[in-house]
Amino acid sequence: IVVTHKQTVVGAHILAPAAGEMIHELALAIAQRLKVGALAQFTHVYPTLSTSIGRIAGDAAFARADRLRWLIRRK
Repeated sequence: IVVTHKQTVVGAHILAPAAGEMIHELALAIAQRLKVGALAQFTHVYPTLSTSIGRIAGDAAFARADRLRWLIRRK
């Protein structure tokens, strides 16, 4: 679970066997007051469990952009 306020990461919880591999990235985002979209820009080594953090952030950024699709004029 990633908790955000105005797209800024303010909390996180991971319940998984390898949670220790993933939580550090979210802890950094909280400490640096990063927006969730910034997590999508990080390099995520594949295949690791931390790639799921990048996917979550990418999905959130896409969902936010999709809500603004009315701003794009298509011909």
